[in-house]
Amino acid sequence: MSLLYNKDLFDKFAVGNALLEGSFGGINNLFYSSKVAAMYAASIPGTAQQVNWDLVTLPEFSNLRGIGSQASLNLAYIPSISKHKEQAFEIIAYMTSDEYQTDIAKKALGLPVITTQSAKDAFGQDNPNLAGKNLKALTKNKPAAPFQQSPYQAITNNQLEKLWYQLGKGQLDINTTLRMADENAVKEIEKLKSGQ
Repeated sequence: MSLLYNKDLFDKFAVGNALLEGSFGGINNLFYSSKVAAMYAASIPGTAQQVNWDLVTLPEFSNLRGIGSQASLNLAYIPSISKHKEQAFEIIAYMTSDEYQTDIAKKALGLPVITTQSAKDAFGQDNPNLAGKNLKALTKNKPAAPFQQSPYQAITNNQLEKLWYQLGKGQLDINTTLRMADENAVKEIEKLKSGQ
């Protein structure tokens, strides 16, 4: 039996190795639970919510009509020190198969990374919480081209992310939030550069 596109191997080694919730939980709650945010442009709920919501495309720049946000990437790679390189390759191959991509699309666990139209059209089919939602808004616009990131991007993102919730609750204003994030990021970058 070929291991290529082997669902059993994928289930054995890959399932359960993902985080259940990202760090945007607090911001997510401002829209879905607290209902103090009018728009949430980060993810869609996979479960029933106590708020009436739907999807639209993100606003466009006048000089970039039909261009949406950058794609949010989840990457799979094989470290050079892996003792299971062939199995890891087979798992990655399965993760890019029509079968797997259609399955995650149906469950609304992610947009397909393949160009197969049937996989794209399957998005949300098995999730009753998405019935009647404008799911075409997710794929209407072309993703924006990636931008060159600083080697310190993760540090600056982390510092800003720590303050989002306070900003959203009105505990901080935008200028204070940006100043504090900048000061904290500069400190972290200086520590990193000095080897501390």
